[in-house]
Amino acid sequence: MPLSLLHESVAPFDPKFTGGENNFIKRSLWSPDGSAILTVSEDACVRLFALPAQTIDALQGSAEQPQATPLLPWAAIAEPEGIADCCWLPQMKWEDPSSCVFACAARGQPVHLWSASTGVLCGSFMPMDNAEEVSSPFSLAFYRDGSVLYSGHSSCVRLFDTQRPGRQTEQWTLATRKGREGLKVIVSAIA
Repeated sequence: MPLSLLHESVAPFDPKFTGGENNFIKRSLWSPDGSAILTVSEDACVRLFALPAQTIDALQGSAEQPQATPLLPWAAIAEPEGIADCCWLPQMKWEDPSSCVFACAARGQPVHLWSASTGVLCGSFMPMDNAEEVSSPFSLAFYRDGSVLYSGHSSCVRLFDTQRPGRQTEQWTLATRKGREGLKVIVSAIA
């Protein structure tokens, strides 16, 4: 399906849902193909915005410059707690709905993998600490082919196989409590 047709077929989001007067955007991420924007708001919601078909056609050189139009979200996904980080699957393309996914890390929750095209939960990844409790990540990133999801924590990075939701498959410890060597840090960004 051509990109412009897909955006016209997406049902518009109900504009009444704004999150309240004190809500604000904390972070925004362009999709890898440049056709959508994901925002993280203070109300622990991820909102998805699509570029209008006229804007995409103008950027591709097949139409004149469009008039400014407000962007309205077509979907909102609420997490129970504050959202620390989100990231798009690197191969995301609107032409392939199976690639339209993003990961979201909320405080005290598993890492969730959501479908951007349908708003359905695709899988959950459980970053477990030594006490067998869910450890909230501070940062997320996919490996360039999308096969591995990295989550940054206090003094460690946990790895997940994206084809098999569940617990981490590997953990890279950067420091220990007793050790004097190593980095005693919070992994707040992964690139």
